[in-house]
Amino acid sequence: MKKKKITAILAASAMCMSMAGTGITVQASDVQREVINFALSQDPGNLSPWGNTTTAAKICYWGVYQPLGTITDGKEDLILLKNYEYSEDGLEMYCEIWDYIYDSDGNHITADDVKFSWDTGLELGGITGVTFVDSLEVTGDYTFTFHFNSTLTTGDSVGLFKWNVVSQAAYEASGDGMAVNPVGTGPYVISDYVSGSGFTSTLRDDYWQTDEYNSIVDGQNVGTINWFIITESSQRTIALQTGQVDICQDINSLDIAQFDEGGEYDDEYNIYGINEDMTLKLYPNCTSGAVTDDVNLRLAIFYAIDNETILNSVYSGIGTAAHELMANWATGYNSDWDTEDNYYNYDPEKAAEYLAQSNYNGEELVLIMENEEVKTNAAQLIQVFLQQIGINVTLSTVESSSFGDYVVAGEWDLCLRARAFNIYVSDAWWGDLSEDRWGDQGSMNFVKDETLQELIAASKELDSTQEDLDTLHQYIIDNAYIYGIVNPYDQYVIPSDMTEVVTTFQLNIIPGACSYE
Repeated sequence: MKKKKITAILAASAMCMSMAGTGITVQASDVQREVINFALSQDPGNLSPWGNTTTAAKICYWGVYQPLGTITDGKEDLILLKNYEYSEDGLEMYCEIWDYIYDSDGNHITADDVKFSWDTGLELGGITGVTFVDSLEVTGDYTFTFHFNSTLTTGDSVGLFKWNVVSQAAYEASGDGMAVNPVGTGPYVISDYVSGSGFTSTLRDDYWQTDEYNSIVDGQNVGTINWFIITESSQRTIALQTGQVDICQDINSLDIAQFDEGGEYDDEYNIYGINEDMTLKLYPNCTSGAVTDDVNLRLAIFYAIDNETILNSVYSGIGTAAHELMANWATGYNSDWDTEDNYYNYDPEKAAEYLAQSNYNGEELVLIMENEEVKTNAAQLIQVFLQQIGINVTLSTVESSSFGDYVVAGEWDLCLRARAFNIYVSDAWWGDLSEDRWGDQGSMNFVKDETLQELIAASKELDSTQEDLDTLHQYIIDNAYIYGIVNPYDQYVIPSDMTEVVTTFQLNIIPGACSYE
């Protein structure tokens, strides 16, 4: 059976199995499917609006709670916000929410609820990345102002928009911070939550936003979503085989084939791959005087690594070989970067040439990585690649709980680490290499480079150009500061009647917003 094309609408402009151009707003549609059964691989723990960062919680939030806005197809997509504008000096943002927002308990949402949600979310650690905000001031029933301590840069609006807003009255009445019975403004309500078992989302018949505007992520295409918590991979596979569930968030790669084209269950399911926001990278220690503080040695190391082999051997080909420090769906990513002639093209002969030009004298390089199978396997391949050109490497695994401390201590030559970014290419560069992020350390791998910092700052400006991004990209390549290895896919099994996949900006499928035939 030939698989049909699936349209992707992605809240971060992600590159998936197939993709078609779409607008960023739609009108609410009639229910297209009465019931969807979704297998979660972990228990969200609680359903409170702030502070729960589990993947399961992020999947379930959408449709129940709502933020001020999100990012859809690389563009700002307002949800609770009706409009906003900046002051002339860029240090204030004047905001207005819709005046007819009601939650599922009938509470009317005002700017006071926005203020309460902001203050509570900050206190609980559920709102992050907003250190540029001094305060949120209520200025009217439905208006408020953000006061900034610096002008905004690219990506800052994501932090301003993405946090959940709830009614203060409903939150305080819940008694447990809405951990079990969330009350939100979205088109779905959650009920019957049983820890370790599951819960149900049901479509509201009184959803507030029906006429003027409705974001694609708040689609109302499913009547009831049953969430089954199935922590064992083998049991999730059985649940798919027996038809107990329609969507599976995480399935063993060895079981995928039976649901793909030509498999036993390909009439009932499709496989949908989402390129994650996480990239596996190799960081050389650039501390002055370190062995790897030698650009020729770094170039030799990077040319010696075949990331296509790592992708196929370690990740079973489920992902893409990187050509930068982020996934290729990032806003600002230049597709030309994928075809450039640089060290992302495996070339052991060129690696040997750079090694001969370096000051390397046979020292044993220490490569650290977290004590996880995928990272250990990737590190072992890197060790083999480098040994083939004459670079000696010792592997050192570190427990995840203390890995961050090891990185900062800097007693390593090479570090293998997976790091996420937000939405923009500049987010990844900033997160790895900016002094604003790493302070006196300079960067995650101790780079001290004023020109690099200037280029990063330019890439973060709201009016930055593609030329600014290309210049920084090339500068990082020329100096061989960090090597991107693999961008893994997160594979979903989805029902064969799903024709349009909609994800959050965190790249999680929103079953109620997807389309079905």
